[in-house]
Amino acid sequence: MRNSFGHPSRFAITLGSFWGNGDAVRVVDVYAAGRRLTCDDNHAYVPHFAGELERSVRALLDGPQYRGVGRPFAELSPADNHRRLCADAVTDNGQYLDYRFMDWGPTADNVSMHYFREGDTAFLPFSFWRANHHDSSELGQVFVAELPWRELACVLHEAAWALMWAWADRSRWPQQAEPDAARAPAADL
Repeated sequence: MRNSFGHPSRFAITLGSFWGNGDAVRVVDVYAAGRRLTCDDNHAYVPHFAGELERSVRALLDGPQYRGVGRPFAELSPADNHRRLCADAVTDNGQYLDYRFMDWGPTADNVSMHYFREGDTAFLPFSFWRANHHDSSELGQVFVAELPWRELACVLHEAAWALMWAWADRSRWPQQAEPDAARAPAADL
């Protein structure tokens, strides 16, 4: 099974080992523009996280009619659009929510990210907001990942598929089962 999808300098998801005694939590790291976004919490509840990835793919495929995708302030760069949307969200977050991306639960709690699509290119401006962020020099900065939007959709789709496939396989065939248990004949009554 492939465990890494995409490229960290643009956008990537890396699947690590299952965590704990069960099969429902897995180590997942997300990268954009060379930064690890899951720096505070990279333990994802597989069914929820895979569903969020699928929802993001669906939103990308729905295209411009789904929600705003081009920069709302065309005269501003993707980074400056991100700054303005975050600032405006203090009083009215309607527009902020139209462009929000990577709202995937606890693994993304330290990141504010937006999605702007222009032609075939996806721009993902993001910033870290938590005061105790591991690298204080990154606070207040806006980073921008740029990649073809179809590549972004493929990374999300492939990671969601791999997560669910491995989870379903582990759930159906527990590793603790004894190999001969399946071959034991049923007792006659």
